[in-house]
Amino acid sequence: MNKYIFILLVSLVFDVKGEEDGGGALQYISFVSCLFACFVLIAKLDAFSYGNLFTSRFGPSLIWMIAGSSVSAFVYDVEFGNYIRILIPYLFLFVGYAIGRKLYHSTDSVFQIMIVCSFFGSLATFLYAMFAQGISLQDARWQILNPILFIGVPIAVGSVLQGRRYRLFNSMTILFAVSLVLISATRSWMIAFFLVISIGYIIADIERTGRTILISLLKVAVGLIAVGLFFVSIFSDEVGRMIERSIVGSEQGIDITTATRLAEIDFQLSSWTETFLSTLIGKGLGSYYGFGGELMRYILSVLGESGRVDDWWFAGHSFWVYSFYALGLLFGWVVPVMLVVYFGKSLIAIRRRMLFGFPLENQLTFFLIFMSILLSTIGANFMGGRQLALYLGIILGMFEVLGGRPKNV
Repeated sequence: MNKYIFILLVSLVFDVKGEEDGGGALQYISFVSCLFACFVLIAKLDAFSYGNLFTSRFGPSLIWMIAGSSVSAFVYDVEFGNYIRILIPYLFLFVGYAIGRKLYHSTDSVFQIMIVCSFFGSLATFLYAMFAQGISLQDARWQILNPILFIGVPIAVGSVLQGRRYRLFNSMTILFAVSLVLISATRSWMIAFFLVISIGYIIADIERTGRTILISLLKVAVGLIAVGLFFVSIFSDEVGRMIERSIVGSEQGIDITTATRLAEIDFQLSSWTETFLSTLIGKGLGSYYGFGGELMRYILSVLGESGRVDDWWFAGHSFWVYSFYALGLLFGWVVPVMLVVYFGKSLIAIRRRMLFGFPLENQLTFFLIFMSILLSTIGANFMGGRQLALYLGIILGMFEVLGGRPKNV
């Protein structure tokens, strides 16, 4: 069984998207390997049984969402290829959720495999995208940091703080991730990264020492200043680039990256609410969208005619807006509600454990993962990544079962 779990988790490590419209040979091999492992685990674990899916909290809702997405795509005549490509992460989330509900007894081993796969996946993606495909860092940074920043780092932080095995490798994963974040010069992800580490440390420190939160905050502040000074001295060019971009943005009132994100959101919101039907069922996964709103004049002044975008069809940069733009009120609520509910439950579980003196165990790791995913929605849609969607589905499934077991309070 463990070998199929390993194949499932490692199969999408090399799922690197090139600049071509279709996938490369490496993508097809990764995808087929993942499907093979999915089918084997579904059969061996009886993951699609009525008792596992239809008595679960969100199993029926995920089925409702996936089935409803075909209605939206059909009504608005979305290109079939686009629809399938954007649907795949949602299918992986659903399959991972079903399998994860059967893997709750293997949480520690699943987490460690995820750390290893995240580390080597980001490393392989960095080398493959930058050198083999010749993709610029600006275009490849989401693939490079996904899922090491939002899955690998929270698991590694939780493991290191709780003194578990493989602390050296987990620490290397954290250092590798912070290096990638600084190289990518992405401010929102840098904030997310340090928040995950800081909050995780504060919770673990309070549990371990019983100190007040103020002392833990002071320790975190001193640590962040020291780490910041160290990395600024190494990545001075990247830090300078971020500062320069912020200065330019402040002079204009808004930087171009933020402007394009807001223009994209404006277009999607106006398109989604265009009619009563589109508000209910959405415009469809994989439908074309572009930029709109009052910021278009500023975007065109900076980007020229290349700022006139109307043929994008990927999962967008806003998880919250795209969920409802593509799937409407009837189907788009499922994943957002699912994520918020489990984040809240993980926070409650930590509070109860600390209140009654129980060890945090994996509840700290679950909490950090959900918090990291929520922070990623500031400027990205995590449902655009197949590997991240699969991993998150497994984690959601494991947490749902573990959260209801007596020993987990």
